[in-house]
Amino acid sequence: MSGVKKWFETLERDAFTPEVVKALRDKLVEWKGRSGRAFMKLKDVAFDTLYYEKEPVPWSLEFRDKFIAQITLVPEEKMDDNAKKLYRTLKPLEVMLKWKGFINRRPHFVPSPALEMLMERVMDLAPNNALGELLEADARIVSLLKKIKPADFLVGLKAIDILSLSFVSGNVSLGDMEYEVYKNPQEVTWYIYLSTKLVRGPLYKAGTLRVLELLDRTARIVRKISQEFQSEL
Repeated sequence: MSGVKKWFETLERDAFTPEVVKALRDKLVEWKGRSGRAFMKLKDVAFDTLYYEKEPVPWSLEFRDKFIAQITLVPEEKMDDNAKKLYRTLKPLEVMLKWKGFINRRPHFVPSPALEMLMERVMDLAPNNALGELLEADARIVSLLKKIKPADFLVGLKAIDILSLSFVSGNVSLGDMEYEVYKNPQEVTWYIYLSTKLVRGPLYKAGTLRVLELLDRTARIVRKISQEFQSEL
């Protein structure tokens, strides 16, 4: 009887376990969440945490798979003047994915929308495409982007908690919030944001692992270039 009870408990637990958690089971250290949403810590990756959400597409019955990998370089409790300078030094590296060409489309990285908003408020701030060039030069990243075809792919420093954007007051513009954080950052943390539509069924695990590889390879480049910039301060 105990064996039957254990089988039912496992079945019930799996019914509420997000598909992404099942797909990444071999890489999991720990996770929490519920169906359609999960926070995960994984082993052998260059980022610290991974957030997943099954995100509805506005004005549609469809949804996308949203992934946010987080890389914390300096946590809030260790922030000092040097860390604040590091944040402002790294900010121009922010990029988002665009596509070039019509037939043989190739990924191309441009300044992030947050960086463009900030440049309107900080006169001497200019984009630095060093990170974008490294991502474009990585053949495996290019290959993964072409296979995954993300609707959005962005690498940026945390200024606003993008998991809580819906709670931002309508009286405060995102550009103004970016500016306030730029003047006095509270932490140095990178976000790698990816939104795509993964095929369900037998191909789902393979698609999820491709996303994980893309996030991991990107995170390794982000960490490396951040360390290089930090060593020059």
